Amino acid sequence: MLIKDIVREIAVADPEFAKEVDNDLNEKEINYSDELARVFIDEIIWALSVEYSFACILLKGYINLLANADSLRIQTYKKLIRESAQNGPTFARIMAEHLVPVLACGDKNLFESFLETVAIMQNKGTYTLNEPLKVINILLDQKDGNTCSVYIEILKILFSKDLTYSEGRHFAHILPKAVLSFLPLKRLSQTKQLHRILCRDYHLIDSYFDGLEKGLSILSNNALEEFVSLALIKFENNKQLAVKFLALESKFGKDIFHGLQTAAVLSGIRSQLSVYVKAKTGRAISICGLSQIPKIMRQEILNRYDGRPFVFSDGKSIYLPDEISLYDTFDSNHNLYKCLVSLESGYYEFGTFEFDIEKAFEFSGSMKNAFTQIYTNKDHEITENENCHDLDKFFSFFPIKELASDLFNIFEHGRIRIINLEKYPGLLRSSYPLIYDESNRLFINENPEPILFLLYIRMALGTDAFNSFDPDEITKNLVTKISALFENKIKENNCVETCAVSVFQTYGLVEEALKNKSLNKTTKDYKMLKMPFGRSLRQDLYFAAYEKYEKMGAEIKTELKKRKIHVFKSEIIKRLIKNGGAVSNDDIKDIIISSRNFSGQNQNIYSGNSLDLSLPLFPELSNKQDYQNYQDNDSDSSVFRYREWDADLCDYLNDHVRVLERKIEGVKSDFYINVLNANMGTVKRIRKEFESLRPDEIKTLKRWIEGEEFDICALPEYVIDKKAGLIPTDRIYIKRIKQQRDISALLLVDLSRSTSTLVAEAGKTVHEIIKEAIVLFCEALNTAQDVFAIAGFSGTGRLGVDYYNIKEFSENMDENVINRINAIYPQRRTRMGAAIRHAISRLENTLSKTRLLVIISDGFPNDTDYKQNYAIEDTRRAVFEAESKKICVRAITIDAASDLRLDDLYGPYNHNIISDVRDLPDRLLKIYGTLTKQ
Repeated sequence: MLIKDIVREIAVADPEFAKEVDNDLNEKEINYSDELARVFIDEIIWALSVEYSFACILLKGYINLLANADSLRIQTYKKLIRESAQNGPTFARIMAEHLVPVLACGDKNLFESFLETVAIMQNKGTYTLNEPLKVINILLDQKDGNTCSVYIEILKILFSKDLTYSEGRHFAHILPKAVLSFLPLKRLSQTKQLHRILCRDYHLIDSYFDGLEKGLSILSNNALEEFVSLALIKFENNKQLAVKFLALESKFGKDIFHGLQTAAVLSGIRSQLSVYVKAKTGRAISICGLSQIPKIMRQEILNRYDGRPFVFSDGKSIYLPDEISLYDTFDSNHNLYKCLVSLESGYYEFGTFEFDIEKAFEFSGSMKNAFTQIYTNKDHEITENENCHDLDKFFSFFPIKELASDLFNIFEHGRIRIINLEKYPGLLRSSYPLIYDESNRLFINENPEPILFLLYIRMALGTDAFNSFDPDEITKNLVTKISALFENKIKENNCVETCAVSVFQTYGLVEEALKNKSLNKTTKDYKMLKMPFGRSLRQDLYFAAYEKYEKMGAEIKTELKKRKIHVFKSEIIKRLIKNGGAVSNDDIKDIIISSRNFSGQNQNIYSGNSLDLSLPLFPELSNKQDYQNYQDNDSDSSVFRYREWDADLCDYLNDHVRVLERKIEGVKSDFYINVLNANMGTVKRIRKEFESLRPDEIKTLKRWIEGEEFDICALPEYVIDKKAGLIPTDRIYIKRIKQQRDISALLLVDLSRSTSTLVAEAGKTVHEIIKEAIVLFCEALNTAQDVFAIAGFSGTGRLGVDYYNIKEFSENMDENVINRINAIYPQRRTRMGAAIRHAISRLENTLSKTRLLVIISDGFPNDTDYKQNYAIEDTRRAVFEAESKKICVRAITIDAASDLRLDDLYGPYNHNIISDVRDLPDRLLKIYGTLTKQ
């Protein structure tokens, strides 16, 4: 039966759904018999009669089974789904989705255990099924059948227990989440220990999960088994102590854990490594775990190294394993982190990624020309693509790019070793033995090409390994010859381009030797050399990280070339990275001088006073920058510098952000008056409520030990005690004190572009409603006679954070302030941390006992290079800084009710969420009144 025949029959029941069937069937190559086609049609039409969403899931299920299962399993699927539908469409939907991977895997025991488990869970309630069964799908997709079998057994045992409804919901939620959080390499072991704990007492499960979060997850498989065994022994004697032991809440449990720990964890050493890299390279390079690899490249990178520890970097971050358990002791694993970071940071300290193909060709001279003549007619193409790093352009110059890349990596590692030998001799003694041991393992397991491998051992590690690896005489002579050529060349100049010269010198020798061995005759045949711990250059990632600067550098170079000024692009890019994308007149001069010094030729027609090399020469470049080249002596604004928290570095970037206090030119309009008139009833209520917050000017204190007059209520008691011979109280006076509200409040308003969104129900924008709230806020605080200020913030980039003073603390609510409120409008982006820090500095200058910062925003911070976790962590750190200075921070966020990350942004008790922006004016005043009532 053809697909069109299947679609035509289903179209009778539902024409729209038939189109989905057509698309899904054509996406996969499926072989099916007429009998199975008939089953497919009948079951889909039946599912449509039950429920549309059920039919959608059943469609995907049948297509997957038709592609991966035999007829018998498909018939089994049909039978079980029909039976499930008798218990309602919800259960049928769950079975239609989760039964497919179990049938497709073909494990009969797993299938039978699955059905038994589902029956037990269904008896508890359908609510227990969906989340736990999703884990089965994921584990089977990852080919982790062993863990899946243990997990199904856990579900069967757990839901056979006499659980309350709350316990059932609790475990149905936390169990899947926990199992998926286990690292793949340890998932089976940790799941088996969970099974052991469950068999003893299910009340221990939460403690086990708590313990895993606090550190048990880093124990080796054997160590975890030993720890759990001790916990279960302790459980026999004292259940409460066992719970604390397993959750790492007892001192004994922590001591045992530390005694068993052999794995080193990145989170425990990350801050130390960040400081080390910054001190060594002078650059703010983040230290990140492999779990933080961007999704777009995660699978490709992780598959390459098969679970072994490895390191790589992309120009902005050095990526390391989240934990290392390669060795038997904690110290050895800890030292491996230091070793990998030390060597990887050498790429940045010694300018590896600053490779310039123009410099390389200038160095190579006649050698490059001779090479070009030899390979002119070879079957390869030299790339002219500008959208790649200069190293990739250089490698494309060779017939076998992969071989050229390997040779360059070997020479570059050799160059770094020679520099380290002079600069950090201790690093060679501590780190290179680890690299040598890993090289030995690779030689045994990977069977690398002897010539390349021995070149690596000789040059990258500085070791004569001929005795250990016993090469033939030809290989030995070739390695010795190439090593001598490289070492002579590096003595002349140890810059990165010297490695390119060495590749030109030796590529032909190596390629010829490989051909003579009847190996690697073509690019397809060549197998790239695996470096120890993955220490090969990733220039493609570096280029992607700084692609913007690469393009800017090319444009500046082109513009200078028009003026007959010769510079190297790498010098421009180096300066752009250092300055965060800005290039000044002095920078251009320095670039020209450094390029001329490298060339040793008088290529630059330049005299310092004859040519103005300021950025106006490049107007098209200035427009493309994400921020303007602001001047500190800006006549229209005061300029302030603030630090910013870099969560990846675990440290502050000092003077990183530039805040400009902007003046607002007031605009005369009826907005302020119109708001008061439109909310007349609300204004009256506000004035009444906030008047009650104002204390009486004089407060009378009775029964005081001193005062202006006697307390007549206390005098009779005094006389009676005296006549009775008792010691009378001395609290017989009335004291009157003057009191006032000692509060300073600053309302900080988000003026980002996103606040211009229209609220359809209100017929106004978010910004207009915020302005209405500001008007009512002013009326309320003026009534309460509190000292207050109002400011807005926006901007673009770290050097352009705009802070708008709408009302100063010292100003009265006069016409000038009203006109400024009229004038505010949505601006650009939101760099919240800098704005909060500047608001803190303004509040610090007030003398009030109570200082309050109220922030109104419509979401999360978002600016150039200031997004997601980085922005959240910096904002949270700014809030902490305010609290440390006894400034109360309260944020009001509009329309973000579903996002739990607001707790990460402000802290769990420092923010309020308003799902309907129309409630903002009323909620703002209630929140303020509650905060200041006492």
